[in-house]
Amino acid sequence: MIIGAQKSGTTSLATQLGKHPGVCFCLEKEPHFFSRDSSYNEGLESYHSLFKPSMGQILGEASTSYTFFPEYQGTVERLYAYNPGLKFIYIMRQPVDRIVSQYSHGLLRGLVDRPLDVEVLEDSTYVNRSRYGMQIGQYLEYFALENIAFVLFEDFVRDQRGVLMEIAAFLDIAPDYYSEIEDESKNRTVGVSQRIAKPLLPLAPLLPGSIRRVVRSILFKTVDHRPVFTHELRRELWSLLEDDVKVLEGLMGRSLGVWGDI
Repeated sequence: MIIGAQKSGTTSLATQLGKHPGVCFCLEKEPHFFSRDSSYNEGLESYHSLFKPSMGQILGEASTSYTFFPEYQGTVERLYAYNPGLKFIYIMRQPVDRIVSQYSHGLLRGLVDRPLDVEVLEDSTYVNRSRYGMQIGQYLEYFALENIAFVLFEDFVRDQRGVLMEIAAFLDIAPDYYSEIEDESKNRTVGVSQRIAKPLLPLAPLLPGSIRRVVRSILFKTVDHRPVFTHELRRELWSLLEDDVKVLEGLMGRSLGVWGDI
């Protein structure tokens, strides 16, 4: 299970893991099956229909909502009841940068209409989804620390091959598969303004689902739009997160100085 964090490279990581011959990845990248009772009560048959494994493959999926505590409660309990031997991959990025990306995504989709500082400080989801230590603490009440692989988005960008080989070893699948891969392009196509992209979004409901997903992907990946988070706002957000970062450092057994302090 890739359990997050939101806006931290989960799609790219899921894509690369899905290419491994030892992995059958979920047909739907984010099924969110264990997030809510309403989904879970549909039954495991509907969930298992999302996998088409070959003999010997392990199964994988990626749902960032699995680390949306306390928005969604009971997720970890449902996962443990399903399989107490599950392994988890938690990829995280600099927590303030993650908030910037979450806000940008909501802004582009027309989900944000309040001033920036009001939105990110009064809506607790922004900070809570960046409290990685708190989120993973819910898992450690049920699962052993050895069942969790911590990955930094910054490491993944810098050395995709090396990180994938480490994850493969963690999952007991052949790491050598990734020894010769070429890192995916780290550059984004830029230049499509929000003014051009945003008016196209209302057309999405009129399109077939498969086409809608492609159009949305193109729009979101090509828009070069970043709201301006002032230094003061970034400092205020960091002040809400720095204690959690220290907790995470203890769990990971490494310094997170790569994230700086703003």
